[in-house]
Formats: sequence, C-alpha cells, structure tokens
Amino acid sequence: MFYDEYGKIVRLSGLIGRPDLLFVYDADEIEKVYRQEGPTPFRPAMPCLVRYKSIVRKDFFGELPGVVGVHGEQWKEFRTRVQKPVLQPQTIRKYITPIEIVTGDFIRRIEKIQGHDGELPGDFDNEIHKWALECIGRVALDVRLGCLGEALSPDSEPQKIIDAAKFALRNVAALELKAPYWRYVPTPLWSRYVRNMNYFIEICMKYIDAAMVRLKNKKAMDENDLSLVERILAKETDPKIAYIFALDLILVGIDTASSAMLQIVITL
Repeated sequence: MFYDEYGKIVRLSGLIGRPDLLFVYDADEIEKVYRQEGPTPFRPAMPCLVRYKSIVRKDFFGELPGVVGVHGEQWKEFRTRVQKPVLQPQTIRKYITPIEIVTGDFIRRIEKIQGHDGELPGDFDNEIHKWALECIGRVALDVRLGCLGEALSPDSEPQKIIDAAKFALRNVAALELKAPYWRYVPTPLWSRYVRNMNYFIEICMKYIDAAMVRLKNKKAMDENDLSLVERILAKETDPKIAYIFALDLILVGIDTASSAMLQIVITL
C-alpha cells in the first residue's frame, strides 16, 4: 500500500515514543542501506522483543541475547560465535536431504487433505505453518517434531508452537505501533506475549538438552558427522548460545517462511 501510494522509499513519522520507520522497496537502494551499516548495524525495531530479552528475561539472555532484536557489539559478538558452523557450505549441504524428506511428507499431506475437486481446506495456511515448523525444527532443534502426520490437536506441542509463533509475530504491530502502554503496565496483550516467549524458551531448552545428551554419547567427534546444533554445542561451553540461537531461528522463521510460501501458492 505504501509502495503504491508513495513510491520506492517511504518514511513513516509521528509514532508515539518511537523513531521514524523507513520502508525501502527497491533492491538497489536496499543494497546501499546494507553497505552503509558497517560491522555493527543498528536497526531500531521490535522494542517489545528488546524489552523481553534485556529486562523481563535478562536472567536467561544475559550479555549475549542473540541476533534478533539485538544491535551493536552484542549482535556482532553473538553472530561471530555462531556464523562459522551456520554459514559453512558443508553444513548447508547436510540439510538438503532432510528438508527434501520433510517437504515430501508435506506433499503427501496435501494429497491426503485435498478435496475431490482438488481444492484444499480453508485453514491451509496452518498446514504450511506445520511444514515451516518441521523444517526449522529439523535445523534449529535437530529433531522431527511430528507436524505432518494426522491432524494436530489444539493441545499438541507442534500446534502450540505454531500458535505461539503466529501470535508473537502477528501482534507485534499492535505492540509496537499503537500507544505503548505495555511499557508501563502489563497489558493483557503484553502478558500473553511474555508467556509465548517463555514457552519458546522451554521448547528450545528441552530439545537442545536432548541434543547435548546425543552429542556426549557419540563415539566419533569428526565435525563433518555433527549436526548444526551439535557443532555449536561442541564449540561453546555455554549451552545458552544454542538455546538462544534456536529461539531466534524459530521466532523469525516459522511465520516468515509460511507467508512467503503462501504468496507463491496464491500466485500459482
């Protein structure tokens, strides 16, 4: 809407208690922005996540709260500690087949739930969220979460994770663009946001701890035999680095991947 109305670069001003927002819709201009950021970029966004990491749960996140909603030297230090195992080509290649297997399961799920006319059910976006969660869980948590079998019950762990991710990202606009009363009093929306984030932490700790046990029981410690999570755990003395890394991947991966896939489906 902004692009149609105003063009390739749009500034949104007058936000109560917040800096202006800049929306850039041109790839060449986006490149210029990134090239000017330097080694410690500052992107003043997601104040609700910043408050959660730096104040509400500072006991958990400490001095290295990850890369999402984090800026400056803290961002640089955390990224430096995880980028080697994350960005190596051999690590990426290791997940081609597992993601293909997940996607094959997703296709079979589509074939099972589509109607006789070839149409898919109205809640198909939830099915795409299941696929995204299963892919991210395979990478970030080193497990298959079991999202793509039979219909998930509302109380199942995968559905709870999907619901929490949807809520966390889809209510960010309400928390960040409306009057920020939650900074001063715990509004119902803010309280639920905190509960959702706490749930993410529980899930990440549960599966990363299981990965630590598997790593200790492995006889061969050749780096090429280790998963992404195991590489981080083998390199770091503090498992919190792996907890927080997994949390960031889940938080920004499920809804964004699902939305991108939905756009492709709609286009087709």
